[in-house]
Amino acid sequence: MTEGSRDGVTRRQAMGRGTAIAAGAAAGAAVASAPAAAAGRRHGGAGDALSVLSVSLEQAERVIEAARRRAEQLGVAMYMVVVDSAGVEKASRRMDGNGQASPTLAPLKAQTANGFRTATHTLAEANAGDPARIASIASAPGFTLLGGGVPLRDGDTVIAAIGVGGGSVAQDVEVAEAGAAALS
Repeated sequence: MTEGSRDGVTRRQAMGRGTAIAAGAAAGAAVASAPAAAAGRRHGGAGDALSVLSVSLEQAERVIEAARRRAEQLGVAMYMVVVDSAGVEKASRRMDGNGQASPTLAPLKAQTANGFRTATHTLAEANAGDPARIASIASAPGFTLLGGGVPLRDGDTVIAAIGVGGGSVAQDVEVAEAGAAALS
């Protein structure tokens, strides 16, 4: 027996065996979970990760292009932005002649529509009789009740939102809705 050993096993040998056991357990778990991962489960049992649907770049660009076409038909220079399901910008376009406020306000409209899962003008109308709620929403960082934010859906699931700025509220809503219709 060497110094620091007990029962004929040194600390180094014991640690080596412990590491081998842990590595074997991890490998076994990976092999056991491979069929479930290969099946691409969207919703598993407790402890499984969840898949979140989100807009693709191709879809976001299609939404922006449809919105741009409608803005041109109206003769209004717009800024249009699509945020994904996490609220991160996916695509945007700023038309020539668009005002200085739009790049600040349009993303807030998209964030609000995404976060509340409803159009910003609808949210404003639904809360018109509740000044405390309006003040709460309007004072929360990253949200606005200005019209022009519309959620983008895949069936009943909100996968993104578009925010539009540069025209009147009615024009912003119309352009945002035209963009959203591109996913229908």
